[in-house]
Amino acid sequence: MAPQSSEDWVVEMANGRMPESLAEIEEMTKQMNHMGLKGAYNLSYVYPGSPFTLTSRPKPEEVREKARSSSQKVLSDWNTLRKIVELHADTSEKRWI
Repeated sequence: MAPQSSEDWVVEMANGRMPESLAEIEEMTKQMNHMGLKGAYNLSYVYPGSPFTLTSRPKPEEVREKARSSSQKVLSDWNTLRKIVELHADTSEKRWI
């Protein structure tokens, strides 16, 4: 049985109330973990392998480098696409306009 506290979060959530403060979230998480309901409130259990689930905490330098290389690739791809469109502009205008 879950430890008794001022609020039983299973009952509170069944009545439509969600935790509103960090302390309430921590208490709710403790109660849910005690009952074996970890998955419903922890995104790494709900969506394992999801690209939105953090598997590591990269350093700020790593994030900056990744952002820099990704933005350079996007701009390079955009320039390539622009050149292709310019090359075939006459044909596409004849077909679509």
